[in-house]
Amino acid sequence: MELRQLHYFLTICEEKSITKAAERLFITQPSLSKQMQNLEAELNCQLFIRGARTISLTEKGKILALRAAELIELEKKTNKELQTREDNIEGEITIGAGESASLKTLAKAAEILREKHSHVTFTIHSGDSTFVLDKLDKGLLDFGVVIDRGEFQRYGFLHLPLHDHWGVYMKADDALASASYLTAEQLKGKPLITSLQSLRPASPIYNFFGGKLTGLKIVAKYNLLFNATLLVQEGLGYALGLEGLAKAEKELAFVPLHPPIENRLDLIYRDENSLSQAAKAYLEIVRSLC
Repeated sequence: MELRQLHYFLTICEEKSITKAAERLFITQPSLSKQMQNLEAELNCQLFIRGARTISLTEKGKILALRAAELIELEKKTNKELQTREDNIEGEITIGAGESASLKTLAKAAEILREKHSHVTFTIHSGDSTFVLDKLDKGLLDFGVVIDRGEFQRYGFLHLPLHDHWGVYMKADDALASASYLTAEQLKGKPLITSLQSLRPASPIYNFFGGKLTGLKIVAKYNLLFNATLLVQEGLGYALGLEGLAKAEKELAFVPLHPPIENRLDLIYRDENSLSQAAKAYLEIVRSLC
């Protein structure tokens, strides 16, 4: 299996037609069909469902499409890094992270690096720790941000200085908006809007409610807190989330939880020696800010 074949395969996936893909690739349709037949024979599986006008992917084809995209992305990233002179700081730095106020430190480091080396760019991939670790292990990320390093000790790391604090977003005129804090008991029976991650066992919110979520009135779940606050503004319920991530709208109030829940985040990376020159320079700046 060659990268060229994977590139051809992904082009067919995008065009949903071997004929159109061949035109885009500037090769003949029979030649492209032969390449895909060879790929299917090598993998010993059917990749396409060939229809009258368009083609679609089999389940095995969908798996290959996902992996092929990762391999092509890794190839591009590797080429950029190898073509960069050692005395020239440029290229792309990739970071995987969830929503967190701690990213302000990373943003500040990015600003400092860009002031010195304007050809450095950044790509932020949003996702939970499972997503971050998967991409980091595959070499598709330079850095990841995770909550409390714990199980991630095989990575290099830096403790980020800013911490996240959990609380509840609600309408500003709500009866609970004037409270100094809210306990688990006060929230039971209330319509709650929670993040998908917080429903997992051993998560801070899961533990806050004593590991028993069955008695809670969860009316909605979210990935992005901004979307949750829109639901709050419309009166759907109370959103459990991190302080400072939602825009300070006049219609909203934030009340911290008690006992308080604080997230400590770490910046992790696979091996400092394997980082690009740009990523090494960035890491040094982050280290100076921590």
